[in-house]
Amino acid sequence: MTPASKSVAARTLVLAMVVVVGMAIVALVRGHGARPAIAITGNHALSAGELRAALAADRLADGELVLSAYYWDHGYAMVSVTHAGGGYAIVEGPRFTIGAVRVLDAPPGLVHTRPGDTFSRRAIADDRERVTRYYEDQGYAYVNVLPITHIAEHTIDLTLEVAPGKRARVEHVTVKGAVHTPEAVVRRAFAVAPGEAYSATALETGKHRVMGLGLHTVDVATLRGSSDELVDVRVDVTE
Repeated sequence: MTPASKSVAARTLVLAMVVVVGMAIVALVRGHGARPAIAITGNHALSAGELRAALAADRLADGELVLSAYYWDHGYAMVSVTHAGGGYAIVEGPRFTIGAVRVLDAPPGLVHTRPGDTFSRRAIADDRERVTRYYEDQGYAYVNVLPITHIAEHTIDLTLEVAPGKRARVEHVTVKGAVHTPEAVVRRAFAVAPGEAYSATALETGKHRVMGLGLHTVDVATLRGSSDELVDVRVDVTE
C-alpha cells in the first residue's frame, strides 16, 4: 500500500469512527432527552402543543380517543381523528354551541349547561352525574339518566331524560377481606345496614369511615338484589 493510499485509508477509518461515535451520541441523547414530537396535522382551532399535552397526560389511553375527547370538550362534536404514520391526522369540523336545554323529571339547578355554552362532552357528563346522584340519594338505585342530543346547523340541543325506576332498600351488606380487623368493627364504621333506604352518598360516607380505621384499601360495590327494589352492598377491604 502506497503512503497516499495509507493516508486515504486512515482518513476513511477516522471518518467511519466519527460517524459511529456520532450515531452513538445521537442515540444516547434521544434515549435520555426529549422524544421527537408527535406529528399532528389538520388542526387549526387547537394548537399542536396543547394536543400533544393532552396525549402526554393520558399515555395509557388510545391516542385517537384522547384527541377526540379533547376536541369534544372544546365544541368540536364532529371531529375525526385518525392515526397516520406515527402521528395523527385531524379533520376538526365545525364548532358547536348548546341550543335548547331540557331536563325531564329533575329539579332545577342540577344541570349547569346553558344555551349558548360551548358544547362539552365533559360538562354534559357532569350534569348527568349530578342528576343521577340526586335520584340515587332519594333511594332510586337503578335510575337511568339518558342524554339525548339533536344537532342543527352549528348548535346542539340537549335533553336529559330520567327513568328513575323503583325506590330500593339495602338487602344485604357483605364484608370481605377483613382478617385482623373484626368484621363487626368494619360494619359499625360503615353504618349502612340491611333494610335502610338506598343512598349513594351514605355508601360513600361509609366508605370514608371504614378508611378511617387505617385499612389499606376499601372498595364498595353494589349488586342487584333479589328484586328491583333491593340492593346488595359489598365492602371489600385490604389491611
